[in-house]
Amino acid sequence: MRRRIHILKQYLRYKKHYAYVESRTLKLRGKICHQACLYGTVDQTTRDLYLKYNSYLIKLQEKK
Repeated sequence: MRRRIHILKQYLRYKKHYAYVESRTLKLRGKICHQACLYGTVDQTTRDLYLKYNSYLIKLQEKK
């Protein structure tokens, strides 16, 4: 019984982490689109963060 609870906790923790990374990626993508439309350029830091989170999200999807 304890093993099942432990597995369930791990799964819920993974899902919560995945949801956070996904939402962060979407926020950064929106910020990039917004800056590109308004100013015609995008901040380098925002680009780097987006690429970092997006590659990590892809890595998490492959682990499923």
